[in-house]
Amino acid sequence: LRLVALILCLEIVATWVQSADHALKLLGSVSTLLSVSVCMSPMLTVRTVFRTRSVDSMPADLALASLVQALIWLLCGVLLQDGFVVCTNAANASVGFVNLAILVRFHPSMTWFWQGLSGKLVAVGPKGEEDELGEKLLFGGGREMKELAGAAHASNSEDTGLP
Repeated sequence: LRLVALILCLEIVATWVQSADHALKLLGSVSTLLSVSVCMSPMLTVRTVFRTRSVDSMPADLALASLVQALIWLLCGVLLQDGFVVCTNAANASVGFVNLAILVRFHPSMTWFWQGLSGKLVAVGPKGEEDELGEKLLFGGGREMKELAGAAHASNSEDTGLP
């Protein structure tokens, strides 16, 4: 909080003391630094995410909001033909996509997808008949996922009569 107050005071003084052009460059540089810091902040937990194989420590809301704001500012930079805005937000968007990839890879609700890619899941129809999916992951209506060993992955097992 002290750092934010210090930056704010310095920017106010700079706008009064310097010319408008220099003050604008200073404000833009500080804003860019803060924007990059916000976009990079979810990456502080990557070591924990990789160690625990869980995204519980990663601020998913912040990561997604940073990606969206970077994409919007990137579009604005392209429309304004401002290379500084484009480069900064292209970097922010790249970091945002890395954050998104980490979230998708380690989020618990995506486990079925990664197991399906390795060919360890089968589809179970409404009457309990099984057919292997392999790597295609094609789902029809009323199907649920379970491991070949027999543990159910979906919550609608009571509909099919499976344990």
